[in-house]
Amino acid sequence: ETGRPLTEAELETVHTRKLHTMIVDHSLTDYHHLHPEYDPARQLFVCPFTPQLQASYQMWNDFTVVGENHPTYLKSELSALRGLHLQPRITHTSHQQQGELNFHITPETPLRAGEDSRLRIDITDQNGRPVQDLEPIMGAFAHLIGFSGDGNHFIHSHPLGEEPPHNQARGEGCLQFHITPPAAGMSKFFLQVQRHGKIETVPFGQAIAP
Repeated sequence: ETGRPLTEAELETVHTRKLHTMIVDHSLTDYHHLHPEYDPARQLFVCPFTPQLQASYQMWNDFTVVGENHPTYLKSELSALRGLHLQPRITHTSHQQQGELNFHITPETPLRAGEDSRLRIDITDQNGRPVQDLEPIMGAFAHLIGFSGDGNHFIHSHPLGEEPPHNQARGEGCLQFHITPPAAGMSKFFLQVQRHGKIETVPFGQAIAP
C-alpha cells in the first residue's frame, strides 16, 4: 500500500496503465513480480505478498504517467522486525537450466554502464530445439528484471518486437532485450516466461563494465 491518497494525476494513471511491482530481498534471492489492483474505497494499490525469507526487502514500483514516454520507478524499503542480513552473491552466467528448458544468455555487445545494449536469450527444449510456444505473461512474452548488486538501480525490459495481441498468441524462444545498465558492477537478473500454463523464473548474473 502506498500509505497516502493518490493525486488526481496518479488516479488518471490507474485507469490507463498497469502498475508493476517488483519485490526482492536484499540478497537478491527471493523475487516477486506483482500487479497490484487499485482499491477505490481506500485509494490505495493493494496486492498480496508472502516473503520466503526472514529478511528485509526492497520494492520497486514501475508505472508510466499519462502523457509521458518514459516509465517512473519508485523504490521503497520493506523492513523486517528481525531480518537476516544476507549479502548478495552474484555469479556471471551464460547458461541456465530450469525444468525441461535451457536458457542461453549472450550480450550482443559488452554490457557497459550508461550505454544502450542488447541482451539475447535463446530458450531451447531438452532436445536442443528452439521453443515456439511461449505464452503471454502479464501482457508480454517475457519480462526481464535486473537489480544492481548494491540495490540502488533497477531495470525492467520486455522483448523487442510486437507484444502479444491476445492470450492465444504464441512467441518464439529467441528473445532480445534492449537495456541500458545504469551503473557498473555485478547485476542480478530474473527472466520470467510462461509455457504450458507454468511460469518459469530464471535467475542469472551479468557483469556491467564501467
